[in-house]
Amino acid sequence: MKWRDSAIRPLYSLFTFLISLACCIITPFLRKTAVRAKAASMFIYLLLALFSLGFLMPSFGAARESARRIFCGCNLKQIQICLEQYAEDSDGFLPPDLPALFESAYLSDAAIYRCPSRQEPNTDFSDYLYYGANRRIDEKPPFLLLKDRARNHPGKYGNLMLSNGNLQHERD
Repeated sequence: MKWRDSAIRPLYSLFTFLISLACCIITPFLRKTAVRAKAASMFIYLLLALFSLGFLMPSFGAARESARRIFCGCNLKQIQICLEQYAEDSDGFLPPDLPALFESAYLSDAAIYRCPSRQEPNTDFSDYLYYGANRRIDEKPPFLLLKDRARNHPGKYGNLMLSNGNLQHERD
């Protein structure tokens, strides 16, 4: 495992930032040191703190995207549960499309149909592809029910929801 890919890197950067900040605060109170030397060392510690903070920023962005992917999976799970409820009321058949689920008030929150990671606007009703049109929910083996659209997430990541309620992650 390379250093830049390591999980320890954010912890090391945070530790360096806190130590540098502590040195910045303590430096003016040192005895027997000239004012210029105090100011210079305080400036160096401050630069070191800002430099280490720069290493922390990418890890915060990665954590944010990870949270968005989890939230996206939760949206897919909520849609799948509502599709099961629809199928129970329709003799086991799924709706023809997701707007039919919305219009029949099984899931009337429009935000659930949107992926939180999506950066570009989407003119379609949903950010998820639906593959259950007029199929039975209890078909064996479980089939692909919902899928992230291309470019919902950065990179080649996507969530897949199967008809049995299993959430899988797609990485190319």
